This record gives sequence, C-alpha cells and structure tokens, in this order.
Amino acid sequence: MNYIKGYKRKIIVLIITLFWMAVIFMFSNQTGNSSSGISDKIVNGAIDIFVPKYDSMPSDEKKQIFSTLSLIVRKSAHMTEYAILAVLVYLFFLEKNWWFRYFLPVAFVMFYAATDEIHQTFVSGRSGNVIDVGIDTLGAVLIMTLISVVHLIIKRIKKGKVNKVLHSELF
Repeated sequence: MNYIKGYKRKIIVLIITLFWMAVIFMFSNQTGNSSSGISDKIVNGAIDIFVPKYDSMPSDEKKQIFSTLSLIVRKSAHMTEYAILAVLVYLFFLEKNWWFRYFLPVAFVMFYAATDEIHQTFVSGRSGNVIDVGIDTLGAVLIMTLISVVHLIIKRIKKGKVNKVLHSELF
C-alpha cells in the first residue's frame, strides 16, 4: 500500500513539475515588449509603495530608480521561478539519498535554465544570457540550502540535540 501511495505522490509531483516547466517556457516565449510590460507594471506598483515622491523627482533620478527596480524585479522573478522548480524536483526525489535530494535539483535547474536561455534567442526582442542561468541556479542553490538547513534542524530536534545545545548556551 505504501508503494502505491508513493507512486501516486510521484505522479502528482511530476505533473506539477511539468506544468511549472511549461509556465517558465511560456514566460520565456513572450516577446521582449510583453515581458517588459509585465515587469513595468510590477515596478510601477513598487514605486508607488516604496518611492512616495517619485513624480516630483528629476527625470534622470526617476530613470535610475526605475532601472534599478526593474533589474531587481526581473532577477527576483528569475530566482523565484527556478527556486520553485528546484523544490518540485526535490519533492520528486524525496525518498532518495541526499545526493539526489539536494544536488540533483540544482543540476536540473541549471540545465533547464540553460535550455531556456537558448530558447529565448529565438523569441523576438529577447536574448539568451549566461548570467541569467547563474541567477536561476542561484535561486535553486538558495532554496536547497534553506531546505537542507531546516531538515538538519528538524533532525537534531528529533534527536534532542538542539534542546541540549540551546539549554547549555542559555544557562
């Protein structure tokens, strides 16, 4: 019975992973203008929230703020979408050894990010960028590091080691 449950879980995670890969593909398939339009809306919303006197600023300063926020929004989106992909790959290999669970998702994200950047070279107004592959991979590394630290903490809590360490440091 456990085997069937695990098999069903894997199928569900695989379907969600393939769906998420399709979402990434669709974002990458947008023309440069469409992609910029979406980012610009988010940047304008961030400006409304975080830069209250934006409208009264000099033009050069406004351009600099917009450009900086645009870069942050776009690169954060890259990291987030690939961090999600890494988590999904992690969940697929959950019962495997640590190599599969922690390193394979990062390797998979790096590969998929590279193919995604190649794909973008065929889309109007877009280009492939090796730096984006690094940013995408960084998203995977960060989330997998967080997951492994949380896993280690939970493991130590279950063994009772964290309580002993905390108690000895506090008292």
